[in-house]
Amino acid sequence: MRQGIGKEWLTGLFPHPTRETGMQQQGCQLAPVSPEWVGWSRKTPSRNTHKAVKGLYMNARSIASVNKSRNKLVELRHLLSSFSAQILAISETWLTDAISDHEVLPDSFNVYRKDRSTTQPFKRGGGILLAIDTNIKSNRRDDLENDFEIIVCEIICKRRSKIAVILCYKPPDSDSASFNASLTTILDNVSREFQDVCMLGDFNLPAIDWRHPDRCSRATDSEFVCFTQSHSLEQINFNPSNAYGNVLDLIFTSDLNLLYDVVALEDAFPSDHKVLYFNVALSLLIV
Repeated sequence: MRQGIGKEWLTGLFPHPTRETGMQQQGCQLAPVSPEWVGWSRKTPSRNTHKAVKGLYMNARSIASVNKSRNKLVELRHLLSSFSAQILAISETWLTDAISDHEVLPDSFNVYRKDRSTTQPFKRGGGILLAIDTNIKSNRRDDLENDFEIIVCEIICKRRSKIAVILCYKPPDSDSASFNASLTTILDNVSREFQDVCMLGDFNLPAIDWRHPDRCSRATDSEFVCFTQSHSLEQINFNPSNAYGNVLDLIFTSDLNLLYDVVALEDAFPSDHKVLYFNVALSLLIV
């Protein structure tokens, strides 16, 4: 059993920039990523003041698939165990209410789901799942959600303000303007209550170059970049999601010391998307 990130799974580490060099909130002026930190590979600064937990994100394209050559549920549990992950986020679960939470994950996790059957009952696929270790106090905040495939949870921390975790899946055939409006409303409401925000998921925005997000050719892409920046969210994953080189799986954070060290894992799970590994600092040293 692996006790860390093996070289055979690791394809790229992008340490966070300093607050001064990352994307900045500039109203609706799109702020480019500073060239000083694009593609950096230096060692991440020491975070001895933080207690970090490990997280995994994946677009699974069905986590309950079983055939003669594979059992995705078994492989999912093995992946969790291998990386000692305490936070798991999955898009495209393809789950239905016929599959219970305990069939998917052990009882050591609180599981928060939004299956496609609850948002589009007559359409297959989709679905999202956010699982958080029971040793971490968390709650579903469905009062901050809407009918889109978006989950909002809060993590209660002892040594920092509570954290909002937002998991999204935007289907490739969905209306981008409607999704943008929906997510903007959620972020508006979340920002009134939370200082610390993490947002991740498959946003299916292949035309955005996240090293030059100010150069969008599509109006809805520019709008997406604009409202994430205006909510002080910085996109920190630059690893291609699939063999086509598209960065579809995005990770945003309101604090570069909150969520950091995003790593793409090669061949970690049977899907056409790479699994993303990251750290979340759930506490800060009180001085």
